[in-house]
Amino acid sequence: MSDPAPSPAGQPPADHPAPEDPSRRAGAPGDAPPASAAFAIEEAEAGEEVRLRLLGELDVAGAPALERRLAELGQARARVVLDLSELRFIDSTGVRVLLRAVVDAGRGGRQVRVDPDLAPNVRRVLELVNLDELILAQPRQSG
Repeated sequence: MSDPAPSPAGQPPADHPAPEDPSRRAGAPGDAPPASAAFAIEEAEAGEEVRLRLLGELDVAGAPALERRLAELGQARARVVLDLSELRFIDSTGVRVLLRAVVDAGRGGRQVRVDPDLAPNVRRVLELVNLDELILAQPRQSG
């Protein structure tokens, strides 16, 4: 009987499948939460203004939840402040949602502004894509 062919470093031999990664199984106790659970929105109303505090990771998994909430608030013509001070991560999808929210609100006569108190990593991403001034340049309306 011959020995099995050597496998690449770190890989089990072909006749011994790799153990299943528990973070990829759905529904088993102790599993990692779904990717979208890494993002949350806390909402607070102050007069005519609605403050959305974004927590966790605004990425491709979390962006749809923010888009839906912003659309609902837009239909209600609410003034929205986005608080990104507790956002741990933002990817290009999240940046697109922020940019679209601010630009579309301006075109539609609504107000969506981003609080300038940003998490440092979020500020850095906005600076890298040269959108920090545009996203943060929304004036505060007195009411």
